[in-house]
Amino acid sequence: MALNELLSRAGWVVKGFEFLAIVWFLVTQFPRHRWSLFFATRRDLVTRDLHEMHSCFIVAICVFMFHMLSSNYGAYIINLTFGRIPVIRLFYLVMMVNAFSFVLVLLILHLLRGCAMSAAAHRCLFLTLCMIVVLGIQLTARGYFDYHELKPLYATSVWIINLSTLAAVYQYPIKHTRMYLKKSKEA
Repeated sequence: MALNELLSRAGWVVKGFEFLAIVWFLVTQFPRHRWSLFFATRRDLVTRDLHEMHSCFIVAICVFMFHMLSSNYGAYIINLTFGRIPVIRLFYLVMMVNAFSFVLVLLILHLLRGCAMSAAAHRCLFLTLCMIVVLGIQLTARGYFDYHELKPLYATSVWIINLSTLAAVYQYPIKHTRMYLKKSKEA
């Protein structure tokens, strides 16, 4: 199995875990909050805990959606048949635009709902900005200087950023699952 194929399969595992975070919210929070989980506004979010829960739900959905979009864009662009250098430039540029769009959508959704940003949202924004820098370095190195020696560093950086983002998304579900298990042991 080639390294690219292994990384591609591992990427689908990460996306599966991102999807499971959304399922966790739907299974544990939807019965209690119903449709306000999706449509709550500032006047519905009366406690700090509600702000955190809604913010983490927004983050989980955005991370999954944009990760799926970027993998589909990437797969399509890599298979384009015009020159290698234009494909490299287009790939990194589209990935940077996708990451920037993630930042904008995350901020806009928090503003529209009147929701304070959670620590998970802040971490994801910071990690996305790191990803934009890494993509910009790769765009410059590979797309303009035809220098490909940074590819192992790029792959490692992307994996660290993706796994750190996954950890930020899972921070809220893990914390609340542990609290639930602790309460059920005491009862």
